[in-house]
Amino acid sequence: MDVFREDQAGKGLEGLPSKDIFGMLDRDKDGLIGKEEFLFFFDDVAQLLEENQESLRTSTEDLEKLFDFGLRDGHEGLSFEAFERLLIRFVQVVRPTVMTQQLTLPGEAVREVKPNEILEVLAGPQVTAKMKRVYCRSKDGAIGWVTVIGNVGSFFVKDFQPE
Repeated sequence: MDVFREDQAGKGLEGLPSKDIFGMLDRDKDGLIGKEEFLFFFDDVAQLLEENQESLRTSTEDLEKLFDFGLRDGHEGLSFEAFERLLIRFVQVVRPTVMTQQLTLPGEAVREVKPNEILEVLAGPQVTAKMKRVYCRSKDGAIGWVTVIGNVGSFFVKDFQPE
């Protein structure tokens, strides 16, 4: 779903509640996003990216797999709840690091994040001083920036898909 997250800003969707974005994709207003509506949205995004000379492209096959992944048994479209699950991105801590208030380091520490901890990604990644960082929320509600890849190539978090 990274293509969707990356393209929200380009389509003016950044900061919009997921319910509003769902409403935009649910073109026939039946309370479900059908496969045609889903693919139409991404076709529109692809055209916008080409106009802006950006290269974020996802194949129709991958989009169909993503759509099918989000479906619940017996449904032919994505409900709002299923759509929201596709939007949320998680990372798992693989090496202890510090969550900070600022994007750049050194920054004021929020708290240490520990291996196997699961964090919800709220924004990013952003690259600064040869490091890739994401803005996250922990299970205890702490919010801050966490390093994905350090300046010497060490990984601190990896993508995580809850079952």
